[in-house]
Amino acid sequence: MPVSYPLTLPPPGPASVEFGPRSVVAVVESPFTLTQETQEFPGQAWMARVVVGPVTGNAWLAPWRAFFTGLNGKQGTFLLGDPIGIAPRGVATGTPLIDGTQAAGSKTLATKGWTASVSNILRAGDYLQIGSGATTRLYMLTTDANSDGTGRATLDIWPSLRREGAINNAALVTASPRGTFRLASNVNLWRLEAPFRGSFSFDAIEAL
Repeated sequence: MPVSYPLTLPPPGPASVEFGPRSVVAVVESPFTLTQETQEFPGQAWMARVVVGPVTGNAWLAPWRAFFTGLNGKQGTFLLGDPIGIAPRGVATGTPLIDGTQAAGSKTLATKGWTASVSNILRAGDYLQIGSGATTRLYMLTTDANSDGTGRATLDIWPSLRREGAINNAALVTASPRGTFRLASNVNLWRLEAPFRGSFSFDAIEAL
């Protein structure tokens, strides 16, 4: 059976993760007044640096070696999230769904199905997962959000909605949300020390 992407990281989980946003913004600065003008471009992506181990025993080492080999460099994809963001700070109750089909590029997301009339149903810094499979997308709220009397809430998000947009009634995931990533390099080496002790590290970029 061929490898099916996106893959899930094998155990044990990472020992450390650096995680954050990358934006494409040009800045022009006057050499005389030092005033600046900025130009925002559509490019936005999550970046990560992951360290695993050291782990001991081939029962742990072999699945990680297979994981990297199965990705075939930058070809394959895998699911990854921010370990700090596995649980929202907001109330996050209800059965949240996308409220109406929404186009790619939007910086806001209309949602429904929350518990009605709740302040801080989600908080700035909370993550959302939309979609599944190759289009599993990860978003972060940039402002606090409240639900109205019908359980609807408009969310300010980063990054802007991906090329597939958002489909009406698609589910929102707030617990342990993840996105789709690929390796940042076609070369990934693992460090092995006798007897059967190893560690792994890799850089990743959101797969778009």
